[in-house]
Amino acid sequence: MLGRRPYLGRSRQEIREQMLAKQVVIKRQEIPLGWSLEAADFTNKLLQRKPQNRLGNNGPDESTSSSRITKEPTTTNTPRSAKLALKLKN
Repeated sequence: MLGRRPYLGRSRQEIREQMLAKQVVIKRQEIPLGWSLEAADFTNKLLQRKPQNRLGNNGPDESTSSSRITKEPTTTNTPRSAKLALKLKN
């Protein structure tokens, strides 16, 4: 969603070590233009290292029922990176 990997490494072992060493978080100053704080918070909940803490651990409906986020239709000319369009409920 950010256009880059949350963990970098030259090998799978290096990436695994980084994953075990630290939790990736999108910080306020790293939020992409056009994103709301809620969208960054939603993404951070999806990036939780521990599966039991991760949003969606209790099923896919957890992400839309427990948050203010709903699915939004995309068009056929939408870039691949934007296929997962999310909109805040009012």
